[in-house]
Amino acid sequence: MRCFSLIFLVVLLGVFGVCIFGAEAKIVWKFGHLVNEEHMWHRTAVKFAELVKEKTNGEIEIVIYPNEQLGKEIEVLTMIQAGTADLTISGESMQNWAPKAALIAAPYAFKSIDHMVKAINSDIGHEIRQEIIEKVGVIPLYYHIRAPRNLTSNKPVHKPEDVRRLRLRLPNVPLFVEAWKAVGASPQVMAFSEVFTALQQGVIDAQENPYDLIYNASLYEVQKYVNETWQEIPMFKQKLVEKGMVINSEVDKEAFRKIMSEAVEKVLTPEQAALYKRIQELE
Repeated sequence: MRCFSLIFLVVLLGVFGVCIFGAEAKIVWKFGHLVNEEHMWHRTAVKFAELVKEKTNGEIEIVIYPNEQLGKEIEVLTMIQAGTADLTISGESMQNWAPKAALIAAPYAFKSIDHMVKAINSDIGHEIRQEIIEKVGVIPLYYHIRAPRNLTSNKPVHKPEDVRRLRLRLPNVPLFVEAWKAVGASPQVMAFSEVFTALQQGVIDAQENPYDLIYNASLYEVQKYVNETWQEIPMFKQKLVEKGMVINSEVDKEAFRKIMSEAVEKVLTPEQAALYKRIQELE
Protein backbone atom coordinates (compact mmCIF):
# COMPACT_ATOMS: atom_id res chain seq x y z
CA MET A 1 0.00 0.00 0.00
CA ARG A 2 2.81 2.44 -0.21
CA CYS A 3 4.14 4.74 -2.77
CA PHE A 4 7.82 4.43 -2.10
CA SER A 5 8.89 7.32 -4.24
CA LEU A 6 7.20 9.61 -6.67
CA ILE A 7 8.68 7.74 -9.59
CA PHE A 8 10.90 4.88 -10.50
CA LEU A 9 13.76 5.29 -12.87
CA VAL A 10 13.62 2.50 -15.43
CA VAL A 11 16.67 1.91 -17.58
CA LEU A 12 17.10 0.32 -20.96
CA LEU A 13 20.31 -1.70 -21.10
CA GLY A 14 22.23 -3.43 -23.80
CA VAL A 15 25.05 -5.09 -25.69
CA PHE A 16 24.67 -7.11 -28.88
CA GLY A 17 25.41 -10.30 -30.80
CA VAL A 18 25.79 -11.13 -34.47
CA CYS A 19 23.83 -13.72 -36.48
CA ILE A 20 24.23 -14.86 -40.07
CA PHE A 21 21.25 -14.58 -42.44
CA GLY A 22 22.09 -16.09 -45.80
CA ALA A 23 25.34 -14.54 -47.00
CA GLU A 24 24.95 -11.39 -44.92
CA ALA A 25 25.89 -10.72 -41.30
CA LYS A 26 23.19 -8.98 -39.29
CA ILE A 27 23.37 -7.70 -35.74
CA VAL A 28 20.50 -9.08 -33.67
CA TRP A 29 19.53 -7.78 -30.24
CA LYS A 30 17.29 -9.83 -27.94
CA PHE A 31 15.12 -7.48 -25.88
CA GLY A 32 13.19 -9.02 -22.98
CA HIS A 33 10.85 -7.26 -20.56
CA LEU A 34 8.05 -8.14 -18.12
CA VAL A 35 4.92 -6.34 -19.43
CA ASN A 36 2.46 -7.31 -22.16
CA GLU A 37 2.08 -5.86 -25.63
CA GLU A 38 -0.42 -3.18 -24.57
CA HIS A 39 1.83 -1.50 -22.02
CA MET A 40 3.70 1.73 -22.75
CA TRP A 41 7.05 0.07 -22.13
CA HIS A 42 6.41 -2.47 -24.87
CA ARG A 43 5.18 0.20 -27.28
CA THR A 44 8.30 2.23 -26.53
CA ALA A 45 10.42 -0.87 -27.15
CA VAL A 46 8.72 -1.42 -30.52
CA LYS A 47 9.34 2.21 -31.52
CA PHE A 48 12.95 1.93 -30.38
CA ALA A 49 13.40 -1.18 -32.53
CA GLU A 50 11.88 0.58 -35.54
CA LEU A 51 14.18 3.58 -35.16
CA VAL A 52 17.27 1.41 -34.74
CA LYS A 53 16.39 -0.53 -37.89
CA GLU A 54 15.79 2.72 -39.79
CA LYS A 55 18.96 4.46 -38.58
CA THR A 56 21.15 1.42 -39.34
CA ASN A 57 19.59 0.70 -42.75
CA GLY A 58 18.35 -2.65 -41.49
CA GLU A 59 21.74 -3.84 -40.25
CA ILE A 60 20.49 -4.14 -36.66
CA GLU A 61 17.38 -6.14 -35.85
CA ILE A 62 15.80 -6.10 -32.40
CA VAL A 63 13.62 -9.06 -31.43
CA ILE A 64 11.33 -8.18 -28.51
CA TYR A 65 10.18 -10.74 -25.93
CA PRO A 66 7.34 -9.31 -23.74
CA ASN A 67 5.61 -11.04 -20.81
CA GLU A 68 8.88 -12.43 -19.39
CA GLN A 69 9.14 -14.75 -22.41
CA LEU A 70 12.91 -14.41 -22.28
CA GLY A 71 12.99 -14.70 -18.49
CA LYS A 72 12.18 -12.83 -15.31
CA GLU A 73 13.73 -9.39 -14.76
CA ILE A 74 16.83 -10.50 -12.85
CA GLU A 75 17.19 -13.55 -15.10
CA VAL A 76 17.32 -11.30 -18.18
CA LEU A 77 19.92 -9.08 -16.51
CA THR A 78 21.98 -12.20 -15.83
CA MET A 79 21.54 -13.28 -19.45
CA ILE A 80 22.81 -9.89 -20.61
CA GLN A 81 25.87 -10.33 -18.43
CA ALA A 82 26.42 -13.76 -19.97
CA GLY A 83 25.90 -12.48 -23.52
CA THR A 84 22.77 -14.52 -24.26
CA ALA A 85 20.41 -11.50 -24.17
CA ASP A 86 21.01 -7.88 -25.02
CA LEU A 87 18.43 -5.40 -23.76
CA THR A 88 15.85 -5.08 -21.03
CA ILE A 89 13.86 -2.53 -19.06
CA SER A 90 14.94 -2.52 -15.44
CA GLY A 91 15.57 -0.24 -12.50
CA GLU A 92 16.03 -0.67 -8.77
CA SER A 93 16.41 -4.46 -9.11
CA MET A 94 19.95 -3.74 -10.26
CA GLN A 95 20.83 -2.95 -6.65
CA ASN A 96 21.49 -6.67 -6.31
CA TRP A 97 24.76 -5.86 -8.07
CA ALA A 98 25.09 -2.07 -7.83
CA PRO A 99 23.94 -0.77 -4.40
CA LYS A 100 23.57 2.82 -5.62
CA ALA A 101 20.86 1.66 -8.07
CA ALA A 102 18.58 1.30 -5.05
CA LEU A 103 18.41 5.08 -4.84
CA ILE A 104 16.48 5.45 -8.11
CA ALA A 105 13.40 4.19 -6.27
CA ALA A 106 14.25 4.58 -2.59
CA PRO A 107 11.24 5.28 -0.37
CA TYR A 108 10.65 9.00 0.01
CA ALA A 109 13.86 10.00 -1.77
CA PHE A 110 12.15 12.17 -4.40
CA LYS A 111 9.72 15.00 -3.70
CA SER A 112 8.40 15.42 -7.24
CA ILE A 113 9.06 14.57 -10.87
CA ASP A 114 11.10 17.77 -11.25
CA HIS A 115 13.18 16.81 -8.22
CA MET A 116 13.85 13.35 -9.68
CA VAL A 117 14.83 14.72 -13.08
CA LYS A 118 17.17 17.22 -11.46
CA ALA A 119 18.82 14.47 -9.42
CA ILE A 120 19.28 12.19 -12.42
CA ASN A 121 20.81 15.02 -14.47
CA SER A 122 23.22 15.91 -11.66
CA ASP A 123 26.39 14.26 -10.37
CA ILE A 124 24.11 11.95 -8.38
CA GLY A 125 22.66 10.45 -11.55
CA HIS A 126 26.14 10.17 -13.05
CA GLU A 127 27.38 8.22 -10.03
CA ILE A 128 24.46 5.79 -10.21
CA ARG A 129 24.97 5.29 -13.95
CA GLN A 130 28.69 4.67 -13.57
CA GLU A 131 28.16 2.07 -10.87
CA ILE A 132 25.57 0.29 -13.03
CA ILE A 133 28.08 0.18 -15.89
CA GLU A 134 30.93 -1.03 -13.67
CA LYS A 135 29.10 -3.51 -11.42
CA VAL A 136 26.12 -4.72 -13.44
CA GLY A 137 28.05 -4.71 -16.70
CA VAL A 138 25.33 -3.02 -18.75
CA ILE A 139 24.95 0.45 -20.25
CA PRO A 140 21.93 2.64 -19.45
CA LEU A 141 20.66 4.06 -22.74
CA TYR A 142 17.70 6.20 -21.65
CA TYR A 143 15.26 6.74 -18.82
CA HIS A 144 11.51 6.23 -18.42
CA ILE A 145 9.56 8.21 -15.84
CA ARG A 146 7.46 5.78 -13.82
CA ALA A 147 4.46 6.54 -11.65
CA PRO A 148 4.37 5.89 -7.89
CA ARG A 149 3.56 2.49 -6.43
CA ASN A 150 0.25 1.90 -4.65
CA LEU A 151 -1.09 -1.11 -2.78
CA THR A 152 -3.97 -3.20 -4.13
CA SER A 153 -5.96 -5.39 -1.75
CA ASN A 154 -9.39 -6.84 -1.14
CA LYS A 155 -9.98 -4.71 1.94
CA PRO A 156 -9.34 -1.00 2.41
CA VAL A 157 -6.11 0.02 4.11
CA HIS A 158 -6.10 3.27 6.08
CA LYS A 159 -3.20 3.00 8.53
CA PRO A 160 -0.11 0.83 9.18
CA GLU A 161 -2.04 -1.42 11.57
CA ASP A 162 -4.23 -2.51 8.64
CA VAL A 163 -1.35 -4.29 6.89
CA ARG A 164 -0.12 -6.40 9.80
CA ARG A 165 0.51 -9.97 8.63
CA LEU A 166 -0.72 -9.04 5.13
CA ARG A 167 0.91 -11.37 2.60
CA LEU A 168 2.23 -8.79 0.18
CA ARG A 169 3.98 -9.51 -3.09
CA LEU A 170 7.07 -7.42 -3.78
CA PRO A 171 9.84 -7.54 -6.39
CA ASN A 172 13.29 -8.67 -5.29
CA VAL A 173 14.25 -5.24 -3.94
CA PRO A 174 15.63 -5.37 -0.36
CA LEU A 175 14.65 -1.77 0.47
CA PHE A 176 11.01 -2.48 -0.37
CA VAL A 177 11.02 -5.66 1.69
CA GLU A 178 12.48 -3.97 4.77
CA ALA A 179 10.12 -1.00 4.53
CA TRP A 180 7.05 -3.24 4.46
CA LYS A 181 8.35 -5.46 7.24
CA ALA A 182 8.64 -2.33 9.37
CA VAL A 183 4.88 -1.72 9.18
CA GLY A 184 4.10 -5.34 9.99
CA ALA A 185 3.35 -6.82 6.55
CA SER A 186 4.61 -10.23 5.45
CA PRO A 187 6.48 -9.54 2.17
CA GLN A 188 6.61 -12.31 -0.43
CA VAL A 189 9.22 -11.87 -3.17
CA MET A 190 7.71 -13.01 -6.46
CA ALA A 191 8.09 -12.46 -10.20
CA PHE A 192 5.53 -10.10 -11.72
CA SER A 193 4.21 -12.79 -14.07
CA GLU A 194 3.15 -14.90 -11.08
CA VAL A 195 1.18 -12.18 -9.28
CA PHE A 196 -2.25 -12.57 -10.92
CA THR A 197 -2.45 -16.32 -10.26
CA ALA A 198 -1.08 -15.95 -6.73
CA LEU A 199 -3.79 -13.38 -5.92
CA GLN A 200 -6.47 -15.47 -7.60
CA GLN A 201 -5.50 -18.57 -5.59
CA GLY A 202 -5.07 -16.72 -2.30
CA VAL A 203 -1.34 -17.39 -2.04
CA ILE A 204 -0.90 -13.66 -1.41
CA ASP A 205 -3.34 -11.01 -0.20
CA ALA A 206 -2.02 -7.88 -1.88
CA GLN A 207 0.58 -6.42 -4.19
CA GLU A 208 2.17 -3.03 -4.86
CA ASN A 209 2.71 -1.40 -8.26
CA PRO A 210 1.95 1.77 -10.24
CA TYR A 211 -1.51 2.17 -11.75
CA ASP A 212 -0.31 1.38 -15.27
CA LEU A 213 1.03 -2.05 -14.28
CA ILE A 214 -2.07 -2.79 -12.17
CA TYR A 215 -4.18 -2.12 -15.26
CA ASN A 216 -1.81 -3.86 -17.65
CA ALA A 217 -1.85 -7.08 -15.61
CA SER A 218 -5.67 -7.02 -15.19
CA LEU A 219 -5.29 -7.08 -11.42
CA TYR A 220 -8.71 -5.40 -11.20
CA GLU A 221 -10.11 -8.90 -11.78
CA VAL A 222 -8.62 -10.24 -8.52
CA GLN A 223 -8.31 -7.13 -6.30
CA LYS A 224 -11.01 -4.72 -5.15
CA TYR A 225 -9.14 -1.73 -3.70
CA VAL A 226 -6.29 0.54 -4.70
CA ASN A 227 -5.03 2.21 -1.55
CA GLU A 228 -3.52 5.55 -2.55
CA THR A 229 -0.49 6.73 -0.68
CA TRP A 230 0.58 9.50 -3.09
CA GLN A 231 -0.82 11.92 -5.62
CA GLU A 232 -1.29 9.98 -8.81
CA ILE A 233 -1.32 10.31 -12.60
CA PRO A 234 -5.08 10.19 -13.41
CA MET A 235 -5.20 8.31 -16.73
CA PHE A 236 -4.84 4.72 -15.57
CA LYS A 237 -6.55 5.52 -12.28
CA GLN A 238 -9.74 6.32 -14.17
CA LYS A 239 -9.42 3.16 -16.26
CA LEU A 240 -9.26 1.08 -13.07
CA VAL A 241 -12.34 2.84 -11.70
CA GLU A 242 -14.14 1.94 -14.93
CA LYS A 243 -13.14 -1.69 -14.35
CA GLY A 244 -14.78 -1.63 -10.94
CA MET A 245 -11.88 -0.97 -8.57
CA VAL A 246 -12.42 1.26 -5.56
CA ILE A 247 -9.83 3.99 -5.05
CA ASN A 248 -9.17 4.43 -1.35
CA SER A 249 -7.57 7.83 -0.84
CA GLU A 250 -8.26 7.90 2.91
CA VAL A 251 -4.78 6.70 3.87
CA ASP A 252 -2.60 8.05 6.66
CA LYS A 253 0.33 8.77 4.35
CA GLU A 254 2.38 10.46 7.06
CA ALA A 255 2.18 7.43 9.35
CA PHE A 256 3.45 5.14 6.60
CA ARG A 257 6.13 7.65 5.59
CA LYS A 258 7.48 7.94 9.12
CA ILE A 259 7.77 4.20 9.77
CA MET A 260 9.05 3.26 6.33
CA SER A 261 11.58 6.06 5.92
CA GLU A 262 13.07 5.24 9.33
CA ALA A 263 13.31 1.56 8.36
CA VAL A 264 14.99 2.40 5.07
CA GLU A 265 17.57 4.64 6.69
CA LYS A 266 18.50 1.81 9.08
CA VAL A 267 19.26 -0.66 6.30
CA LEU A 268 21.11 1.67 3.93
CA THR A 269 24.86 1.19 3.77
CA PRO A 270 26.94 4.27 4.67
CA GLU A 271 27.55 4.87 0.95
CA GLN A 272 23.84 4.55 0.12
CA ALA A 273 22.85 6.72 3.08
CA ALA A 274 25.18 9.51 1.94
CA LEU A 275 23.65 9.43 -1.55
CA TYR A 276 20.12 9.30 -0.12
CA LYS A 277 20.87 12.41 1.93
CA ARG A 278 22.30 14.23 -1.10
CA ILE A 279 19.14 13.47 -3.08
CA GLN A 280 16.89 14.78 -0.30
CA GLU A 281 18.97 17.93 0.11
CA LEU A 282 19.01 18.71 -3.61
CA GLU A 283 17.09 21.93 -4.29
